[in-house]
Amino acid sequence: MKGLGYGHLRTPFSPIIVIPRRNDCRTTTDNAEYHPPTMPTTPGALGSEANDPTPSILTVDPDDEVLSQLLRNHVVKSQKPDSKEFYPLSVLLSVISRERLGRELDRYRRWSPEEVGKMVDLIRPPADDVKPGAAQDKAHYVRVFALLLLLDKGREIDNFIAEGASDAILPVDISPSKKKLLKFATKGRGELGSSDKWPIHEKEFFSACQWQMLPAYFDFDDRGEPHRLDDGIILPFIEAGSDGEMRNGNTSEKIGAYGTVTCVKIHPDSHKFGQVLGEIGLLGRQLFALKTLNHDTTDKDSQGFRNELDQLRRFNGLVHPHIVTLLASFQHHGHHHFLFPWAECTLEEFWSRPPDNSRGGVAWLAKQLEGIMGAVSAIHNPSHLHSTLAAEEQRFGRHSDLKPDNILWFAATGQQGSRGILVVTDLGLSTFNRVVSRSNQPGVSAKVPGYRAPECDVRDGKAARGTDVWTLGCIYLELVAWLLGGPALLEEFARQRRSLDHLTCTIGRLFFEFNRGLGPSSTGQIRVKKAVTEFFVRLAGLPNCSRFAHDVLSIIEDEMLVVTGPSDRTSSRELLSKFRELRRRCEECASGVPEFATYTTEGHPVQRPARDPPAASVQLIELATENLRLGDQHAPVSLPVGDGSFDGNGTTGPLEINIRAPDEDGLSPQVDL
Repeated sequence: MKGLGYGHLRTPFSPIIVIPRRNDCRTTTDNAEYHPPTMPTTPGALGSEANDPTPSILTVDPDDEVLSQLLRNHVVKSQKPDSKEFYPLSVLLSVISRERLGRELDRYRRWSPEEVGKMVDLIRPPADDVKPGAAQDKAHYVRVFALLLLLDKGREIDNFIAEGASDAILPVDISPSKKKLLKFATKGRGELGSSDKWPIHEKEFFSACQWQMLPAYFDFDDRGEPHRLDDGIILPFIEAGSDGEMRNGNTSEKIGAYGTVTCVKIHPDSHKFGQVLGEIGLLGRQLFALKTLNHDTTDKDSQGFRNELDQLRRFNGLVHPHIVTLLASFQHHGHHHFLFPWAECTLEEFWSRPPDNSRGGVAWLAKQLEGIMGAVSAIHNPSHLHSTLAAEEQRFGRHSDLKPDNILWFAATGQQGSRGILVVTDLGLSTFNRVVSRSNQPGVSAKVPGYRAPECDVRDGKAARGTDVWTLGCIYLELVAWLLGGPALLEEFARQRRSLDHLTCTIGRLFFEFNRGLGPSSTGQIRVKKAVTEFFVRLAGLPNCSRFAHDVLSIIEDEMLVVTGPSDRTSSRELLSKFRELRRRCEECASGVPEFATYTTEGHPVQRPARDPPAASVQLIELATENLRLGDQHAPVSLPVGDGSFDGNGTTGPLEINIRAPDEDGLSPQVDL
């Protein structure tokens, strides 16, 4: 996979079963011509192409242990709850080395030394012949021989060789023959005669155990379609988490509305993700995120899988380092699956820790602000897809589901410094449109309730790329709150935004509010929520509000949280340029450049009145109008909650708000603040 870079879109390669490359496993005698068993055995090592090596299993003298028992001793067990046993091809090639194989065949005393030498070449090829895809193209027999060893029928390998029943025949089916005896049937070859005289239970054992030799092998390439794995294929996921790999208290499974994400550790000889992980700055990752969509492959909602897959092909860490990279996609047991690098936590979970206010810590945060904006700009303006398209055919993307849960934190690697990287993920709800329709999409679908943009609530409102800018403005404001006051101030801000969400009919934390006029309930003005405008003032007046924090707040307030429409917000491309400049200043501060020596470290509190942001006269969509009408019919009740007053220690005081009790129809409580 040469020449991967940000200028070339790379798409996932469906997982297939292939033989690892020659460097994946070798012994010092693998390339040598086989000689009779008087030749001494030379131990070797078993390793992987880009991961931590598996401990060598070639230090056991073959005279001390029967080859079939040695094979059983090195079976790999998959992750619970399945706990199935399997043999990565590298393990087979290491256990059944050419020397051991020759000794085993000679032990049967059925063939001459010359015949044994020829059989060794057929069963266990030299390392030069062990290449990806070779199991499908060449007549080797190492898997078949391993199965025969487990059946104590290794001496019958010559029957399979005579019939040409190599590894390429696997998996075989068992079907009744005309004589009502079970026979092995293969695709395109018909029934096999090699096992005609076996009792039925041995045929059943062979059929069941063959899957142990055929675990999935995952690779990354430029082929697009997800691979359909046979239900018998064993996924090579081994136990993870017991040795401290699950850091920061992160759970190994997360269940969401669209799917379940599980932490898995892939056997190091069952994937070849090393190169792509290196190119996206995550070299050495041992854990992976397996996303399983809730609907099955026959569900009409499979279009959601198709949309997410298409977007993940277009946008990944090779396009921009702050976009998540799909490593593989496949279908197994009737469900769609994606494989990604495993992240330590989401941004929402990351906020639970105290901020790093050092020069280096703030410079890192500035780099993440630039990086996330760059990722969104790459989605909005995918220049890597436009090189061969006419202007009218060029397409522009929109994420549509930005929220702290969809921004992941990957811990540090050597390429990311000591603080890691924030990465945008979950492109399942994103859209991709031609230039003529990129700003003309109905905005009524509320994907991210707390961070929803005003146009989602407005009659005839249109969602556009600027809708993502609003959402990022909300997230960036929370990031500044976390930087200046840690988790306590962030939680205070969330409480202060509590109000009725007239679209979802629940208590929400929107960043805008609807003020009804004197006319019909659907007519009024949308403006930035008063609690938000007052919070800008609060942050600006904090003793530790640096010039950097002021600059970020100004961009958010003036250019991102604009209610008059998506087109009135600054584009992600322009915002990227602004945040790039802020990052440069932070890095110069960290480097001691005199002009910016105190840019991030010295507080510059500013006392100013709250701004009166522009308002938009609108009519709400029908659903919101109906919720407001029904809300007027409920009687108020009182409920004490914290006012979120922040004193630097995270303490809060009481506040009374009125919540209208639900009617008999079971509506969620309504709120008056």
